[in-house]
Amino acid sequence: SNITLIFNVTDNIGDPLLCNLTLNGNVNNTAILEVYNGTEYQYNLTGLSDAVYNWNATCYDNASNINTSLTWNFTISTPPTINLGNPVNGSFDNDGNVTFFYNVTDASGLANCSIIIDGGINDTNNSINNGGENNFTVSNILDGFHNWGVNCTDSTGIIGTASAKTFYVDTIEPSIDLLAPLNGN
Repeated sequence: SNITLIFNVTDNIGDPLLCNLTLNGNVNNTAILEVYNGTEYQYNLTGLSDAVYNWNATCYDNASNINTSLTWNFTISTPPTINLGNPVNGSFDNDGNVTFFYNVTDASGLANCSIIIDGGINDTNNSINNGGENNFTVSNILDGFHNWGVNCTDSTGIIGTASAKTFYVDTIEPSIDLLAPLNGN
């Protein structure tokens, strides 16, 4: 993930001020930053993994006066990635008892996943196989057209949602009427 750190620095005399940024105790920029007095400075960080980061800025003026800002923190957390398996989109079930399969991955760990049927939470599982196959079995689903999906919450509270799939439940066998020739003719 990417984030932009923004700060400004003011000094009673002198431009430019020389600054560096510290991320989790390590100077992050590869060269001293030249920041002009009272001007907002933006520094882009890329390729950050899910974690909590602490950062601050240290700046020097032309008289070698030095000051370090307060240390602030930010959290990088991407939502869980969910891939729905069976039942495939548009499939049919003939008994109203359906097992829904999905895979989910998240770098920070998973708190829970919920099966969503027709827009409502049907069940929640707190024991998730991160990176592996998971499933929910739902019984007694009524006949008709339905949609299903899965929402998962990671350990930082970020929710990932899979795009819904559709399925049909049809528990009634066809009715057949013989019309001709009449019985016994």
